[in-house]
Amino acid sequence: MSNLHASSGIPKQSQGPAAATPAPHILFTKPVQLPGQIELVTKSFMSGQMSGDRPFTKQCELLLEKRLQTKAKLVSSATHALDMMGLLSEVNSHDEVICPSFTFVSTANAFALRGAQIKFADCDASGNITLQEIERLTTSKTKAVLTMNYAG
Repeated sequence: MSNLHASSGIPKQSQGPAAATPAPHILFTKPVQLPGQIELVTKSFMSGQMSGDRPFTKQCELLLEKRLQTKAKLVSSATHALDMMGLLSEVNSHDEVICPSFTFVSTANAFALRGAQIKFADCDASGNITLQEIERLTTSKTKAVLTMNYAG
């Protein structure tokens, strides 16, 4: 008999006399499944229009614009979103950008590639920067503070 839960691959809790009720586990990478999802994915796949500025992308942007009452633009990754932020913020070699020390390299690269001086903020036990770190690092040259939360 396997020592793993069949659905998740996570080790089973001990079943000895002192064993408490097993704590629920959250699967970090388990995808969300919504009604009608398979049909929409199939429709997108069969149309050959699975990426870029296509009908489903435009439909989603319009939905976001309506709900958020602002312009919306979808991008294919967080790296692309950060690059867009770097461009739109018009940072240059005279600017400083504060970002967490515990983050993916794209966070800093989006601004460093445009000449900004990166100031790395220490992170707390949660993996995130604190207000105290932001206050400590902020100067008159600070153009942006990136408060990426760890693991999205």
